Amino acid sequence: MNTTRKAKIHSIGKVSHVLLYVLKPTSFILYAFAILMLLAFCVLPSGAISIPELIASIIARDDFIELIKNEGVLLSTRFFCMVLTLYFVILCIVLLRHLKQLMHCFHQGDVFNLTALTHARKAYKINALMIISWIGLHLLFAIIAMINKGQFEFDYLSSWCVDSLSELISLAISTLLLWAFELGTDLNEEAELTI
Repeated sequence: MNTTRKAKIHSIGKVSHVLLYVLKPTSFILYAFAILMLLAFCVLPSGAISIPELIASIIARDDFIELIKNEGVLLSTRFFCMVLTLYFVILCIVLLRHLKQLMHCFHQGDVFNLTALTHARKAYKINALMIISWIGLHLLFAIIAMINKGQFEFDYLSSWCVDSLSELISLAISTLLLWAFELGTDLNEEAELTI
């Protein structure tokens, strides 16, 4: 192994070590956020706000927190909010776990091996699921809000289009990086076999 390659692997190890320190408190913050959100949904006042009414209020960018304080929410709305929060928090936790394991592999100097590639693939799949879920959920929210209010929300839909496009571009870049990582792993395995 030449000295340039060793220096690059050493640099990757340093950066991944820093990222490991960043990911650990991020996981803790995410757990705390999940607990606080679930507690907040449990203590919401009971009332008459349904899921479509809450969604329409959020889409219209009304002060939906004041609306909830004044009118309260139905049990189904509370349950919907809790399930939705749990879904995305669990996906974030699994994503962070695979990213931490990937950074641990990089820190050990195992850059292009099958273990690191497996964690990268799993993190990519979770990220893709989160992006597609987020885009679909926002589109569904826009449709529900339009049906509930009876008017077309052009501002929200144009914002949704821009956000969706940027998310899909980031997913495409992630796909290219994963393919490059797979190619690097294959080349590394072939090089080890020839030695």
